[in-house]
Amino acid sequence: MKYLIAVLGMIALHAQAAEITTPCHVDTITSAVECGSVSVPLDYSDPKDGENIEIGFVVLPSFNPSSGRNPLFFLAGGPGQAASSIAGLVADMFSDVRSHRDIVLIDQRGTGRSGALACDIDLGDDLAPNYDLFDKALLADCAAQLPEGIAHFTTANAVRDFEQVRLLLGADKVDIYGGSYGSRAAFAYLALAGQSVDLVVLDGIAPPSIPIGLFGASAAASFSRAIDKCEAIATCAAAFPNLRADFKTVMARLNERPIETSIPHPTTGEDTQLRLWPGQFIGLLRLSLYAPDSTSLMPLLVSETAAGNYRPIAALAVNVGDVETINWLLNLTIVCNEDYPRFTAGLIGTDRVNEFGADTSYRLWREACPLMPRFDPDLDWMTAGPFDQPALLLSGAADPVTPPSNGDTAQRLFQRARHIVVPESAHIVAGSDCGAKLIAEFLASGDTESVNTACLAEMPRQRFRLDTFGSLSVSAEGRTAP
Repeated sequence: MKYLIAVLGMIALHAQAAEITTPCHVDTITSAVECGSVSVPLDYSDPKDGENIEIGFVVLPSFNPSSGRNPLFFLAGGPGQAASSIAGLVADMFSDVRSHRDIVLIDQRGTGRSGALACDIDLGDDLAPNYDLFDKALLADCAAQLPEGIAHFTTANAVRDFEQVRLLLGADKVDIYGGSYGSRAAFAYLALAGQSVDLVVLDGIAPPSIPIGLFGASAAASFSRAIDKCEAIATCAAAFPNLRADFKTVMARLNERPIETSIPHPTTGEDTQLRLWPGQFIGLLRLSLYAPDSTSLMPLLVSETAAGNYRPIAALAVNVGDVETINWLLNLTIVCNEDYPRFTAGLIGTDRVNEFGADTSYRLWREACPLMPRFDPDLDWMTAGPFDQPALLLSGAADPVTPPSNGDTAQRLFQRARHIVVPESAHIVAGSDCGAKLIAEFLASGDTESVNTACLAEMPRQRFRLDTFGSLSVSAEGRTAP
């Protein structure tokens, strides 16, 4: 009888969703999905003041709407990533999950279809910036264009928005997936509206007690791990015999002065000026460590830059600009008000002691945050817990920004949680076939202990690009050890 009621409830939910959403096409998904929006108060502490904001969302309909399963709310990362902008990626990663439940992608306020924060300045495609990390004058101009109610663009209010979407869709309960900053939003969801949540998946975890933004130590560990892996593969070690020395050579050169030269533009081939700064170089290398596929390029990037060939690193810079999905104004608004004030002298001092980027990540916030509007957000939710929802926690062993130790910290905030560290993964485990399988199994059973981790032993080992032609190194087994 309970199952029948659940099935009838889900059928009713689909009928209701059809009335409040419209068919649409988003991102790279060829088939029609459902789009909708809900009007919510800009200021939840004074909802009757008349000022509202539209929160846009996308529903990836279940392939089996009669399954009786909760919808899965996908909480995007960043902060500042519009969930709808990666709908195609989510559809691919969670295709098994979608077999039995809707997936709901909500654009957090300040992104995408939800009042995206914008700056009326053309950034262009500049490979020769006259600044490192960011343009202070440009950021000051953009900050001055932020709306008067910017203090309401917080994690807590985003969760309140998510709840309004749940109510609009008529879902009694939801399961949530939070990746990267999305895991931080998941903790806020549990603290502020935990009664609406059944199951929790956290991936690339950012627990509330660890401020977002200090990536020096974690990136250094990921960088060193990648070099160790290269040195353990004969072909990679032969192609790049002096990676650590090459890196130090490049950094010594950059710390003296930015590298300035002329190169063919990576996409147009036109003669183009390149100016490479130390913080920019560290940032690009750190981004390359986010996933095994991009990590495969890291030795080549370091080696070629040391040898004076700047075309590979320039190509990465252009590619990053082309695929950027983060709203940096929201990113800075949240981090500068919810995290930066919690950077203690001890945290800063510990994080800067490394042989990769030193205090590069801290310098960005130290220089950018004073230019942003400052306010005192509601952070009481950060001290909530422990939570009783079953939770699957996933960490990539090579994650440069949310290391496995974050997952250990997060696990202590749950009464029923399992933390799985995935050896051949970095930031966002769900991007691998094995990670997606672990998530699908957990959401199907609701039992963390029944999740079968056998696929971890079948994951391909890290390989590396050996030259600019794309030749790949080959490991002895090609798979991780059991």
